Amino acid sequence: MISATVDARSGAAYTVAGTGKSADLGLDVLTDKLDIPPAGKASVRVINAALSVPSADVGPVNGPVWAQDVAFGTETAYVDCPLGRWDLAVSSPETSATVPLTLQENSTYTVLLIDKGNGLEPQVTRDSTGAGTVPSGAIETGLGGAAGPDLLPAAAGGAAMLVLIGLVVVRSRRAAGGR
Repeated sequence: MISATVDARSGAAYTVAGTGKSADLGLDVLTDKLDIPPAGKASVRVINAALSVPSADVGPVNGPVWAQDVAFGTETAYVDCPLGRWDLAVSSPETSATVPLTLQENSTYTVLLIDKGNGLEPQVTRDSTGAGTVPSGAIETGLGGAAGPDLLPAAAGGAAMLVLIGLVVVRSRRAAGGR
């Protein structure tokens, strides 16, 4: 089990990220940026949580790099980037991937690099949509790169089947007792 202590302040937002490999696994508490970026810009940070990518460069396809040599288990500071629609490239000697990204005014974003299936899957989430505004929800991390198949539907189905069997047994005992 791993745990972290968060000294949360009113009006702030945080991301708690699992970082490290196996025995070195730990939690980092990251402070999300909630203040408004400069006019004509959005703020973007990168968190490298992909075991398959020891280091990555992130930026628009055929454009300047916004984050360079982002090592596994680290995050960048927020960088102010031009607004608009981008095909964001994540590249390393081991792999590469792209993800569509639309940067909107007064917003901050996190690009999360994770392993999913047999490859790298960058995911983008909006951290803030203006001063003090925190979006709801979380990033779909896929339970980590080494996670097996999603067992929740099977477990829920199994639990429902046990309840159904229990009801049938109770009813048949009541019916047998009533004769």
